[in-house]
Amino acid sequence: MQATLAMLSHPGDRRDNQDCAAYACSREAILLVLADGLGGHEAGDRASEAAVRTLLEAFALAARPRLSDPTAFLAQGFYAAHHAVHALARTGGYSPRTTLVAALVQENQLWYAHAGDSRLYFCRAGKMRLRTRDHSHAQWLCEQGVIAADQLRRHPKRHLLRSALGGTEITEIAFGHDAALCPGDVVALCSDGVWEAWKDEDIAERLAWNNLRGAVETLVHEAVSRTHGEADNATLVALRWGGEAEIESDGAAEEAAVSRKTSDEEVAIAAAEPTPAAVVSKTFAAGFLPADVFIIDSSELSGDEIRKHVCRKR
Repeated sequence: MQATLAMLSHPGDRRDNQDCAAYACSREAILLVLADGLGGHEAGDRASEAAVRTLLEAFALAARPRLSDPTAFLAQGFYAAHHAVHALARTGGYSPRTTLVAALVQENQLWYAHAGDSRLYFCRAGKMRLRTRDHSHAQWLCEQGVIAADQLRRHPKRHLLRSALGGTEITEIAFGHDAALCPGDVVALCSDGVWEAWKDEDIAERLAWNNLRGAVETLVHEAVSRTHGEADNATLVALRWGGEAEIESDGAAEEAAVSRKTSDEEVAIAAAEPTPAAVVSKTFAAGFLPADVFIIDSSELSGDEIRKHVCRKR
């Protein structure tokens, strides 16, 4: 089991970063998880961190080294996360809420679950194979034929959620399972601060770049820059499934194709596109944040060893 993973969380123009993202892996399974604390409720940052921490702890206990029932694990984990967030209200005197989306890869297959409007994208060869359905009023309007799909990103009620963790009850958790992953497939989780700035097809196209780090940095930083001083927290976790050759070529692309200009005016990132010879340059405002990058190789893990990393917050 081999994969490349890149993750980045940017506060945007907000004082606090209420997003939280992480990954964990055993010899036979990989878990990706992302939560976005609701800004209209107190302690959104604590809510998102509690949800992510709960899933990581559950994975560490259950992945020995594989999960006997991935769907059941996600269901139990989401309800445990809900109760962990709800417990904050009992102890802190406030009512925190958070979205939650998780992806689990085991035996070359993908399982996923989500509540709220944080999304999962599954892409192959630069095309989107699937995307989770937002639990929002705007998504409901789209399904009723009131608005078009391309209006979701800008609809004034896109942030009015129909499901989230932490209330007296969860109105909806969606589960999914996809067939075997192919080398080069990308599974990505992101908060609304990322997907609101991009069309789905543009996200899929960039996630196909050879340089996964450059793709993640481009999607996050450009999402922030496009909102002109009103950017939400923007967080993205992307995993590229692949064999040894895929991983080595991605690492070489990172070393050869990523450059940063340290002036106060801009930071330039050159990222290799699917065609190795092609290089594009993206320019961002000062304040560039690099993505965390990991190579996951199950042969380096022993027994029931678990590795995990929580995305750095800035």
